[in-house]
Amino acid sequence: MQQANVFFSKFRDFLPDDVYLSYYGEIDNTIIASLGIELRRRFSNQPGAFRKLFGVYMELVQNIGFYAAIPKSASLPEPTGLVLITDEGEFFSISSGNFTRTSSIKKLQEKCDYINSLTMQELRKYRAEIVDRPTEEGSRGAGVGLVKIALMADAPLEVDVPVWNEVEDLALYCIKVKVKKESK
Repeated sequence: MQQANVFFSKFRDFLPDDVYLSYYGEIDNTIIASLGIELRRRFSNQPGAFRKLFGVYMELVQNIGFYAAIPKSASLPEPTGLVLITDEGEFFSISSGNFTRTSSIKKLQEKCDYINSLTMQELRKYRAEIVDRPTEEGSRGAGVGLVKIALMADAPLEVDVPVWNEVEDLALYCIKVKVKKESK
């Protein structure tokens, strides 16, 4: 639990002033719905941006639900993660973070790098290819979440997966997605 508290306190230190939504804790259906309602309330004046933000949000929290690992040394509920939506000038930024196994770092980074290298047309084709093939071993979803996120994003995906605790085989998977604000 101590590491989780240290993480949370460090996370709060880095919060920008223009935070629209910040959540850290258990990700369950009630939380997902409550945060979705709050997103709708806060972005009701920008329906186009809201649709993208909500779509990205749903994919990110589903990924937390499917893949979050929990430190053995922490008494946290499964799955636990964080979601942060901020104002970054011409963009809204939606970020998520959760613990994952260090053994998945290389694969995650390679997949994100590949996705970022594709054009929108290539992303659509890649998504169709993923849907048509059998689900990857160890995957709890269809495997298209990151591609769907990239299709909604207005900038390349920003991914960082630093090792958190080698003894417990944990890394902190952080992804940031930018969505353009609507013109007024």
